[in-house]
Amino acid sequence: MVINLNEINRLLVSLRELRPALNAVPQTKLYDHLNSRLFLRENPDFEPVINFALRLGLISRSKRGISITKHGAELLSHNPEEFYELRPIQRTMLVRSCYLDGPFRREIKRFAKKFSRDDENGDIIWSSLDSEPMEDEEWLADHLMQLGVVLQNGDTLLVTDEYKATFLQLNDEGGDYSEEQLKQSLEEKLLLAEIAESYVVKYEQERLRKKGHAAEAACVRQISKIRVNAGYDINSYNGASKALAPDRFIEVKGSGQRSVRFIWSPNEMKKAAQLKDGYWIYFIGEIDRTNRLVKREPVMIQNPHKQLTEDSRFRTQSSNVLVEADFAGPRLTTPSRISRKRV
Repeated sequence: MVINLNEINRLLVSLRELRPALNAVPQTKLYDHLNSRLFLRENPDFEPVINFALRLGLISRSKRGISITKHGAELLSHNPEEFYELRPIQRTMLVRSCYLDGPFRREIKRFAKKFSRDDENGDIIWSSLDSEPMEDEEWLADHLMQLGVVLQNGDTLLVTDEYKATFLQLNDEGGDYSEEQLKQSLEEKLLLAEIAESYVVKYEQERLRKKGHAAEAACVRQISKIRVNAGYDINSYNGASKALAPDRFIEVKGSGQRSVRFIWSPNEMKKAAQLKDGYWIYFIGEIDRTNRLVKREPVMIQNPHKQLTEDSRFRTQSSNVLVEADFAGPRLTTPSRISRKRV
């Protein structure tokens, strides 16, 4: 495996000098050109460098020789001065196209799952003292340090701020999906959403009826089916409303796990900023999908931009995208069964 990723630039620059038109370069001619220039007192074995660049899709090899691919040419275009060291934009491109969504995606997902979040400061860390051993991923740790994804501090690796959200997402994903597995996963998420939203409609109706607001209870509506970009799922009421104009707008989050954990989308955050105290998030945890049972009351978050910042029980990551807390809604005395909706 390549030790110094800067060798990628040397390889691509040599290919461009030998064949400006991106035609194939005989391998022996390429080796001679690479070895004619000495960097860092000693040249590496270039065969692993070439094989690595082939795996990344930066170059291609044929009977005629080696040539730069479009991907390689794009990477090289961000180094017009022909520096040996990778430029910041080049490092970012390699991370995005070759590690996160490229040939090393499977390896980086395994790597990310060995990291954990420090509850005290929100850092994403790996420790040689108490984390799962790196084993075959040591080379990947070295690459990601060179690319600015992680930093080393003694026995600890620390994910940089720029990639915290990425590591949290990788930890949240599970394995890569086949088309059938992806379809099943999406169906399960839709089922959770359907059960949770149906329950919240029922919950709001009962809440309003108990307060003596029967007319308002009758007008509670699930609007997510007809306005998918509304930024919330349900129109409801705080109490009495003379014109029956909704004044409680609820975004519903459902999960099979007990404790609070959900993703808050940019569109939802934008709407919450506009509505302020009128915007609520209801988190419904411990949903039994198989039996369509809700076992807990909602965790209710009013004006989440304010509450998630001021309430220390909540943890937020990635600019309030991922929200977590170590508590759940009160357990229902009797689980609520949600009937299937007739089509």
